[in-house]
Amino acid sequence: MDQDAARTAKESLELVFLMSYILGTGLDRHTLSVLIAICDLGLKPKALAVVVKRFCMGWRAVLYYCLKSFAKAPEVAPYTLAKNTGLNPNYHSDGASEEACTG
Repeated sequence: MDQDAARTAKESLELVFLMSYILGTGLDRHTLSVLIAICDLGLKPKALAVVVKRFCMGWRAVLYYCLKSFAKAPEVAPYTLAKNTGLNPNYHSDGASEEACTG
């Protein structure tokens, strides 16, 4: 690839990335360049868009699950640690739960 073609390709990728950013796709330059290369190989852009959209929907579900689990961690982790070490997970050092201290 000569320098003019390389510069044109880089400018085109920057334009696609800017449009992607404005549309809020969340796709980075590398992913966009791979998608462009796949289209250059002959795959129809609409078909590729369907695949990417379905993948992103699945990824969002995974991300939601991870964030939800992470949000629960401050509550769950100390309880689980106490339980796994044989301590009473309901014990409160401020005396709020006297029955927890006794049994």
